[in-house]
Amino acid sequence: VFQSRSRLVGAPPMPGISEDTNTADIISSLVNFAVPMIASSAPEAAPGMPEGFTPLPVCHSCPSSSQDTLEDFSKWKPAGDWPSPGPKHRVALFAGVYNHVVDGVALTCNRLVAYLVSQGHEVLVLGPTRTDIEPVIKHAGNFHPVTSIVFPGRPEYRLALGLDSGARAALTKFNATIFHLASPDPLGFSAQSWAKDQGIPVVCAYHTHFPQYVKYYHLGALEGAVWALMSRFYSGCAHTYVPTLSVKQELMHHSVARAEELRLWTRGVDTKLFNPLKRCPEWREALQVPADVPIILL
Repeated sequence: VFQSRSRLVGAPPMPGISEDTNTADIISSLVNFAVPMIASSAPEAAPGMPEGFTPLPVCHSCPSSSQDTLEDFSKWKPAGDWPSPGPKHRVALFAGVYNHVVDGVALTCNRLVAYLVSQGHEVLVLGPTRTDIEPVIKHAGNFHPVTSIVFPGRPEYRLALGLDSGARAALTKFNATIFHLASPDPLGFSAQSWAKDQGIPVVCAYHTHFPQYVKYYHLGALEGAVWALMSRFYSGCAHTYVPTLSVKQELMHHSVARAEELRLWTRGVDTKLFNPLKRCPEWREALQVPADVPIILL
């Protein structure tokens, strides 16, 4: 698809893509090529599974607290005696999802921003959002929306189209000392280009394992192109923060980044929110799960 440390070999040519094609057009071509096949190739739901998600039963007999919500990061403070870093930074964080969908990336980014703010850093978050609904997350930090479109096949998500004039003006005023990129999308590539022109250091976090998605949707012909695109993106970052050692090893195997560029940023469990004191017999009974049977939540 393009010159890179990770090359696509033996896959069918993608319509409209050559080595001279810019990144935004590459992503657009990949989306246009893949989306029509996703609906027909996606694995079927398990027998008896209703359309969409069914809410789990709510336990009405157990005590609850307003502090238990995962969706409010506007006044979040880290627990414990965290070390305070020395120099204070102005961090521009670019996220593909931040306040309009509750998922792992949005929650992780909000926790990161809330922690940075609690330590005295200034943070400006740029990303897509939805204007037709109220945000489902009371986000941490200052948020500047960017131009986006509905992601094909997933209407709850938005695809940012890059840095628009309003975002560029906001960045100029903010005068960031470091860029943090959360997704290899057009916004992330655009931010990389801006940072390079301005001499701003760039780091990124590896949240979503996109190659696994093309396998899940039986689009194996695109896997090489996805790896090549990721190599192009992550090789442009000084550091890439990965959640596990196995992810680090896989990225190295596919020449996405060198070992010295990959740093472990492991995840944890909020034991204040998830602990045995929250055990609810009524909830287990509603699910018809015996008291001695473990429940695995993914």
